[in-house]
Amino acid sequence: LGPLAIDIEAFAIITIGSGARLLMPAKDAIEVHHILDGVLHVSVGDASPIEVRTGGMLIVPPGKCQCLSSSTAAARDLSADEICLPMHQGMVLLDATEGQSAQLRIVCGTVLAAGRGSYGPLDGLLGHVVADVSDVPVISAAFDAMLMEVLEPGEGTVALTSALMKVCLVLMLRRHWRTSFDAGVAPALLRNPKLSRAVAAVLEHPAVAHTVATMALEAGMSRSAFARDFKARAMKRIAALAQ
Repeated sequence: LGPLAIDIEAFAIITIGSGARLLMPAKDAIEVHHILDGVLHVSVGDASPIEVRTGGMLIVPPGKCQCLSSSTAAARDLSADEICLPMHQGMVLLDATEGQSAQLRIVCGTVLAAGRGSYGPLDGLLGHVVADVSDVPVISAAFDAMLMEVLEPGEGTVALTSALMKVCLVLMLRRHWRTSFDAGVAPALLRNPKLSRAVAAVLEHPAVAHTVATMALEAGMSRSAFARDFKARAMKRIAALAQ
């Protein structure tokens, strides 16, 4: 995975009741959802609905709106902007319970860009990523601690929750990229942020006549350096498939 030169800051606690669907607008930031309790049914952008259970994590790329609910039977739409309540230490509560008991609890964080707007290994993130990490003891303990902070917030809640979220994010990405690399699918390319930007440009605009020069420009590299690194990555993948 390499150094994760990014940080994450907890900014919202989400509670959703039975029958409610929370509509979250697109943001110019990467969001990470930790499902602390319940089952999340979510649509990200134009993608098909997915299900994320307790102990799961969801990474949402910038520019994607979201529809969240605790079941497929949700019938009432609630706007995040309309139910947003300020909490202590800068966090907000998105309470979509409408006075009912919460069927779903989520803590949400924003990945903070490092210098020059880089998200490190998450540069070039094309779509949402979901992983069930409930079987990892460290993550399970972190989720329990975050749930306690959500139920009984106090001094240092934001700092503690943010730190726990980052631990979970690093472990999730490590598992996701190891799995995708072994399977030979696209997320493995995100191990190299510079190459990932070039690959993202090709996937987003497949009809364009891409050249080594244009891809190197997207990657922020010289033509020779891009060609060398891309060839090394491709040959490594071919060699692995040939074994």
